[in-house]
Amino acid sequence: MKPTKLKLKLFKKGVSQRAIARKAGCSLTFVNQVVNGKSRASAKVRKAICELTGLTEEILFGEERSKRAR
Repeated sequence: MKPTKLKLKLFKKGVSQRAIARKAGCSLTFVNQVVNGKSRASAKVRKAICELTGLTEEILFGEERSKRAR
C-alpha cells in the first residue's frame, strides 16, 4: 500500500499517531484511519496534527479540501 501524503509528513516531522490521538482526545484507531486515508479528519484531529507538526491545515489537508469542493 502506498503511504498517504499525510503519513509521510507525519513521519518527516516525527509525530506519532498515538501523540495525535492523545492531543485530540480520540481513539488511535480513528487517527490511523485518517492517516491511511480511510476517514476524514475531524476538526479536533486536524487541529492536533497542525499543533504537533507546526504545519498549517492548508499544507496538511489542502488537497482533501479541494476534492470535497468539486
